[in-house]
Amino acid sequence: MCGRYTQYATWDELVAYFDMIPTQAPNLKARYNVAPTQDAPVVRLGTSGRKLSSIRWSLVPSWSKEPRSKYNLINARLESASEKPSFRSAFKSRRCLVPANGWYEWKTEEDGKQPYYIQPEEERLFAFAGIWERWDGAEGAFDSFSILTTEALGPLQLIHHRMPVVITDRDRFGAWIDPETPQGDLHGLLDMSDITFKHVAVNRAVNNARHDAPDCIEPLAA
Repeated sequence: MCGRYTQYATWDELVAYFDMIPTQAPNLKARYNVAPTQDAPVVRLGTSGRKLSSIRWSLVPSWSKEPRSKYNLINARLESASEKPSFRSAFKSRRCLVPANGWYEWKTEEDGKQPYYIQPEEERLFAFAGIWERWDGAEGAFDSFSILTTEALGPLQLIHHRMPVVITDRDRFGAWIDPETPQGDLHGLLDMSDITFKHVAVNRAVNNARHDAPDCIEPLAA
């Protein structure tokens, strides 16, 4: 799964990497411990190109009666997202890219749960494959997103059996967020067989969702 992640790229880095419209820089700060229900940046396709928006991490289906779903929909299984009522509409036509520099998974060890920081071996910046939804009710409208997950690859299985779907091939970005991309082509865009991942045990300060500082990714002393 993916329950915490980092996004500390600068606005200029994001514009260049995601080939976005270079609008006025938003109030974007480095994040070392993005947690569920917090607002976080996503890249979506607008009328004149790719745009960055800050929306809630924890998808609320459009048909939900309340602005906060009783389910914690921070992740959506890739294997079933196209069929599940909570996700199928978003998977079909409201897909996004979630900028990230890495993510955390926890492994149960003798002295408690140890966080590990995981990144693609060759990439400082990448994207999670995401889906988003708009909720509109008496309390107003807002957008929210979920990160797609799949079975963990290789050594990552020793930490957790699930992992987020990662896209590092920038040539695939456009097709993923384009609502006109045929459904049959989507899974091919998410192939991760050519990506090597690295992981390192890090400071347990990240266990506290309110702690958001560079020391979250500090490796433990050998």
